[in-house]
Amino acid sequence: MKMDKKRVLVFGSGVSGISAADLLAAQGARVLLYDGNGNQEPEQILAKLKKPEAVEVILGELPEEALKGLGIMTAWCVGIQAVIRATWKKYIKKYDGVGI
Repeated sequence: MKMDKKRVLVFGSGVSGISAADLLAAQGARVLLYDGNGNQEPEQILAKLKKPEAVEVILGELPEEALKGLGIMTAWCVGIQAVIRATWKKYIKKYDGVGI
């Protein structure tokens, strides 16, 4: 799949989320890295990335406007999949997640 300039939402800023963001950014994607833990510092997350200029970090509440124009969403946490399907399905063309 060509990733060049596609907006991709990655859920989670842990090891898997950082790895996914790095892989997608290396393929030319514009990555939106989201984590519900609003107590983190975006700069610390960006410092873990190989290509931080290709990644936007959103922490805490995910605004609905951020979901518009997304091409792909990937999640590495099984617990959030039901929420993703129920809430944001209308914004996503393809969902790639564990257990789907």
